[in-house]
Amino acid sequence: MLGDETSKPRLSLEDVAQFAKTVTLEDGYHRPTVIVEGALQVVATQIENVAPTHEGRAQQMFMLGAVLAERSELGVLQQVFFITEAWMSIATKENPPRILPSQDPQRKEILAVSRMTFLPPQTEMVIYEMKRDSEGKLVSLEDIDRQLASENEMQAESPLLEAFAIGFLGNALKPND
Repeated sequence: MLGDETSKPRLSLEDVAQFAKTVTLEDGYHRPTVIVEGALQVVATQIENVAPTHEGRAQQMFMLGAVLAERSELGVLQQVFFITEAWMSIATKENPPRILPSQDPQRKEILAVSRMTFLPPQTEMVIYEMKRDSEGKLVSLEDIDRQLASENEMQAESPLLEAFAIGFLGNALKPND
């Protein structure tokens, strides 16, 4: 069940990103959170036990999408957000990534807020660098320079949101649809 042109999303990426930033600064961290907006309601859930592998996390997102679709409480799917902490490496065409961000000595700790919309299909992301003091306490969240992102031709991709969408859409469509 994809969104249609007559439905207007209630949440903006900027509003969700500001909310995530506020929570993170207050708590010092942000649990992985999925916010799903349907035509009938908005549902938010935190992922308590995150799988240790990318494949496991994708399976978790697929299953979350499937469960929410089965409940049929959301109505037509408008958009889905994913808020998570992560490691990030900066790569360029001249210097492509050679190791995982978690193993990169130059990595940045980030708070990422991604959004997938369906009409038109689009994935967007807002990224904040998490700055900590010498004791490890979060002291600020700074916007990752969008100029840097555009210079390096960064594309917003979210395989985990894609897994959610596949799970949701695959279970939302019934044989009589």
